[in-house]
Amino acid sequence: RHERYFSQISGFFLRKFGVGCVYLLLNNKMEIKPFTVFLDTSIFEAENFFQGRNLIKLCEFTKNKIVELKITDIIYEELKQRIKSNILKAQISTKKTFQAINGEGKILKNVEDLNVLYTLLNIDFLEVERLLLLKLEEFLKKYDFEIINSNISDINEVFIDYFNITPPFKEGSKKNEFPDAFTLSGAKCPFLN
Repeated sequence: RHERYFSQISGFFLRKFGVGCVYLLLNNKMEIKPFTVFLDTSIFEAENFFQGRNLIKLCEFTKNKIVELKITDIIYEELKQRIKSNILKAQISTKKTFQAINGEGKILKNVEDLNVLYTLLNIDFLEVERLLLLKLEEFLKKYDFEIINSNISDINEVFIDYFNITPPFKEGSKKNEFPDAFTLSGAKCPFLN
């Protein structure tokens, strides 16, 4: 049964991320250990945070204890920040649409059935933010995400990578890669013990 799940997981990673290796880890009782998957903010954003079919499919593997999902506290904070910034973009878009409808589209106000447009565009974005941050908490809890504390990151390793321009660092945008570097370092630490 587990072989089928690992085959599905391997196929999923190969199609979505170009990674096809899945290792079966056995404990001393010859039971299969769950496959540990660290997710980055970009995966959540690409999957519209909670709606993406591929993300949901991956998360469903946690129900059978086939996969353990992990993020670092840096990713967690970045997710909250990205939700807020995406809400701001939606707010700006909605405002432009509302201005257009009230400007050149004001003729539509004469059709009673279209008045719903004006109420739909009146969105409480603070409430949207509260609801989406709550949904993030519920999503992480539902799929038993473990949030790894980044204080276990190896700061020396991060700075060696920085000065050697080793991934995730690259020419030009090094300072923007520090969160990823600490996340990678923190993600490795539990497996080095």
